[in-house]
Amino acid sequence: MKRLVVIAAFLSGMALAEDDASKGIWDALGLSGSLRLSAWERDKSYSSQRGFFQGGAWLQARPKEFLGLRSYFDGKIDFENLTRSAKVNGDLREAYVESSLGRLDLRVGRQITLWGRADKANPTDSFSTRDFTLLATDDEDQRFGSLATLLTWNIDDEFRLIGIWQPEWRFPKYPLPPVSGVSFSYGNPSSRMEQWGAKLDHSGGAIDWSVSFSQTLDRNADMRLVSATAAGTEVELLFQKIDVYGFDFAKVVGDYGLRGELAYVRTLDKTGDDFLTKNPFWFGVLGVDRTFFGDLNVNAQYIFRYTENWHSAQEVSNLSLRSLAEQVEILSNQKVRMLHAGSLRVSYKLFHETLEAEWAMVGWFNNGVSRPKVTYAISDQWKAIAGAEIYYGHPQSFFGRMNSLSTLFAEVRWLF
Repeated sequence: MKRLVVIAAFLSGMALAEDDASKGIWDALGLSGSLRLSAWERDKSYSSQRGFFQGGAWLQARPKEFLGLRSYFDGKIDFENLTRSAKVNGDLREAYVESSLGRLDLRVGRQITLWGRADKANPTDSFSTRDFTLLATDDEDQRFGSLATLLTWNIDDEFRLIGIWQPEWRFPKYPLPPVSGVSFSYGNPSSRMEQWGAKLDHSGGAIDWSVSFSQTLDRNADMRLVSATAAGTEVELLFQKIDVYGFDFAKVVGDYGLRGELAYVRTLDKTGDDFLTKNPFWFGVLGVDRTFFGDLNVNAQYIFRYTENWHSAQEVSNLSLRSLAEQVEILSNQKVRMLHAGSLRVSYKLFHETLEAEWAMVGWFNNGVSRPKVTYAISDQWKAIAGAEIYYGHPQSFFGRMNSLSTLFAEVRWLF
């Protein structure tokens, strides 16, 4: 009942916005957003239950500039598992103010910071955090912001020097398959105040590129054995400090767009002797995209990961530690020294761009995920979405461990 009251109040607010006075306030605040209702065959909890219904209210506000200050707010309320033991979750994804003084731009507050020019797979992206357990028809909706200060010096029309300090730590969430006799907990990182980065960015001219460095907490957890008794094993997920050296570029050659990104990630296990901490690694992406006939876009990428000082988890003699080491290998994609992968995204727009069919996939040599999706704009305010998320591969592989999470989904949105 409480959830229905909240939705009813929200809809009432929409109705009031139609009044002239309310509409003036609505416009001054720059309000927009959507109400969503979706159905999923499965959720991300590894439960045997099927059939999940979600409701959601997403609201953005971009108020008019005041005293040289611009602001932006992005929040959401999720009503999860509506037909069972439903619960309500809310999150303020972004809330910041920004201003410019000459060639300096300053932004302060909670914000989503995404670095890199590749499509979806961004090796240099070390500041954004995601909730991979969130049932979202648009995977970018899984991102959420953290408190940060972003300072940009626009050196000239083409060069910018960007500095960021991110003192807030918000835990990423990802589906962990149940392991018999093992319980997982999240370790609280101690160096959250030391997250910072700098980037020199060039945009314009023959080629866009940037070089960057960041020192952050790893969004992909390592592990620590807390205790092992006859009653079970307790494991702590550790988010440890990493250094990321990055480079990216984008260039148009005729009808083709070329994009590339390369990062060297230095972890705490420089020698590869700690099997519960991922090794330093190289992570690269090289892609090309082209639009055919004005409506068909194809984007293909080659992806690789090279792990330094690699040792197999099978070398661990202690069986309990070996099992955890294998999980670290899977989560960090370090089961072999060199990994090759590819991604493909095909998008086709029809009927004056009211219907868009998209197929996106990424696959390593023995596992991957495929995501076909169709989006139809029924009107300016109504949108329908349907698709699937299909995981495949060996159960002890990065995507293969999520085979049982493959699902169908459908969603209706009302935009305002």
